[in-house]
Amino acid sequence: MNAKSGNPAAEPDRFAKKTRSQLGVLSVVAAVLIALLVSACGAGSSSSSSSGPPQVCKLLPSSEVAAVTGTAITRTVGARLDAFPAPTGATCDYSTTTGLDITAEVLPHLNAFYRKDGYYAASNSIIGGQTTVAPAVRLTGVGDKAIASALGVAVLAGSVIVEITGVRQDWSGNHAQVIHLARLLISALGQ
Repeated sequence: MNAKSGNPAAEPDRFAKKTRSQLGVLSVVAAVLIALLVSACGAGSSSSSSSGPPQVCKLLPSSEVAAVTGTAITRTVGARLDAFPAPTGATCDYSTTTGLDITAEVLPHLNAFYRKDGYYAASNSIIGGQTTVAPAVRLTGVGDKAIASALGVAVLAGSVIVEITGVRQDWSGNHAQVIHLARLLISALGQ
C-alpha cells in the first residue's frame, strides 16, 4: 500500500511529528488509566488522612501570592480534588486583575507508586507548556525534584506534589516568582 491508501508504514514522518504537548496528554491519560486499574484491583491504599485535604488557599494566602507576583488578586476559590492523581488533593485558584488565574495544587501521595506516577504526570504537563523562550528546565534547591517551563512548576517534596501555574513571569523563562511560591507552600505544608 502507498501513502494515499492510508498505510502508516508508508508515512513514518507523519506519525513521528507528535508535539510534546500531545505526548504529555498521552502520558497523563496513561497514568490515569494505570491508577484506575491499580485501585480497581485493590492494590493501592484507599485511605485518606483523617484531617482531610490541605486548605491550599489558607496555606498560601492571596496576600502572599500578590506580594510575590506583584499582581493584585481579586478572588480565591479553593477546591478538593477527589480523583487521581490524589484523592486527598486540593487546589486554589487566584483570580488576578490581569484576567489570568494563578493556580496552586497540592497532591499528597500516600505511597511511592502514586508519588512517582503523579510527579511524572505533573512534570509532563509542565514540559508540554514549554516554549522556545521558556523551555522546560530541571530545578535544584526546590523539593526533591522540580521542573519548570512557561506553564509553571511541578515539585515533588517528600510525600507531596506541588504544582503552580499561571505566573506571568514564567513566560519569559524567569521562574523566580513561581519557585518562591512553591517554597512558601511546601514550607506551610511542613515538607
